[in-house]
Amino acid sequence: AKFSFVIAGDWDCLEGQSTGHSQTAYSEGGANKKIVWNFPFELQYRSTNPSGWPQLVVTCRGPDFFGYDVPYCYGSVHVPSTPGRHIRYIRMYKPVESSLMQRMMGWWKSEPAEFKEGAKNIAFADGREVVRVRSGGIVKIVFQVTQRNMEKAGFTVSKS
Repeated sequence: AKFSFVIAGDWDCLEGQSTGHSQTAYSEGGANKKIVWNFPFELQYRSTNPSGWPQLVVTCRGPDFFGYDVPYCYGSVHVPSTPGRHIRYIRMYKPVESSLMQRMMGWWKSEPAEFKEGAKNIAFADGREVVRVRSGGIVKIVFQVTQRNMEKAGFTVSKS
C-alpha cells in the first residue's frame, strides 16, 4: 500500500514522512480476505486556518497476471480533528475502463485504468464526477491524534 497525507491552504508539514510505502501483504483467499498492515504514521502539521485539513490517501498496489506492479484501488479520509483514538473506514474504489476494448488493452499492456494525477486528485476529486468506478473493498485506519497550542492560534477545541 502506498500512502500520502495531502494538505491544502497554508498547512505545513513540520516533521514526519508525508508519503511512502508500507509493507507488502497478500490474502490467501477464501472467505476471510483480510490483510493487516501495521504501519505507524507520526507527523506534525502547522496551520493558522482549518481550510485544507490533512487527508490520508491510500493506494493499494500489487502484481497483475504478468507480475507487473499495478494499482488496485484508491481511497481517502480526513485526519480526525479532535484529539484521541479514532477508527475510520476508507471505502476504496477503482476506476473502470469505458469500453471492453480498453479493458482488454489495459490487461494486455499491464496498464489498467488508473488516476495519473496523484494523491491530490484522489483527495479533492476535481473532475472525478465523470469517472466510473467500482468498489475495491474497505481499509480500516486507527488514528491517535494529539493537538497542542490550538487555543493560541484562535481555535476552540472540544474535548472528546
